[in-house]
Amino acid sequence: MTDILETFWSEVQDLPALGDAEQIGKDSHQRMAHAYGGIQIMLSLFTHLVSNKSVLDSSQTVALQTRECSSDTPRPDFFNPY
Repeated sequence: MTDILETFWSEVQDLPALGDAEQIGKDSHQRMAHAYGGIQIMLSLFTHLVSNKSVLDSSQTVALQTRECSSDTPRPDFFNPY
């Protein structure tokens, strides 16, 4: 996913600066709109994947929390979502 985001970002960096209005054609405006749209989609996907609500409300979190963990022998795979 980061490779896709980096692809969109490099596309934006390759476009001419907005101050160079005479160099920006219809094709560049379209490429810029698509690149920014792709960046926005990828960032919203990242936001959804790492959001607190997604982690706490998933069924996998409940399964991991119900495993017994003894306080005298800490387990390396112990999971605490908080």
